[in-house]
Amino acid sequence: MGKDRSIKDERIDLVLAMIRPVDKVLHAGCVNHETGDVSRENWLHGRLQAKCQNVLGIDIEEKEIKKMRGMGFKVRVADCEHLALGEKFDVIVAGELLEHLANPGRFLDRAKEHLLPGGKLILSTPNVFCYWHAISVLLRGRPTIHPEHVAWYDETTLRHLVERHGFKSLDVKYVPIPSTGRGRLLSLVLVRLGLARIGGAGILMVCGYNEKQGNINAKT
Repeated sequence: MGKDRSIKDERIDLVLAMIRPVDKVLHAGCVNHETGDVSRENWLHGRLQAKCQNVLGIDIEEKEIKKMRGMGFKVRVADCEHLALGEKFDVIVAGELLEHLANPGRFLDRAKEHLLPGGKLILSTPNVFCYWHAISVLLRGRPTIHPEHVAWYDETTLRHLVERHGFKSLDVKYVPIPSTGRGRLLSLVLVRLGLARIGGAGILMVCGYNEKQGNINAKT
């Protein structure tokens, strides 16, 4: 039997497959409180740094940013909704970030300003319609929600959000749930049967800037 992998591992593998070593990358929300071992497979920023030549990480967590800087990472304290970095990037990665933001549209506008022509934005977020949440409600009376999350997304609402702010969805993938038992097996089966919208625990969306459309909702 192969090594079991968590949802973060699979998500990170998908992200890395979409990025070239020569890409200039901005990692928005780079802190995950698991710094200390650059080789950790479930640490997105460490994996990005290992693959790419030019990676900048930003986050509002000053203490963690200071720790990462001491480890040799190129990082700075910055608010994703008020970016003004004075440089542009080939790829912007925002993994499990949108659901934390009070104004995700403002972040998308700022991200667009920081992308080079032909650049792409890679987003990932929990899938609201994953069957696991329904089971949680049935058994516990409520879904399992991270205390810092303020929003839920599915593929349709996420697509509407990015299109409203001048992006176009180029690709969408679903990540199975991370359990090792029957829950994961059912998740994999649903994804393979084309029922990923209820089987996938996470949504990964790759976006490009739609230059013809622009921003149809500048007020954020």
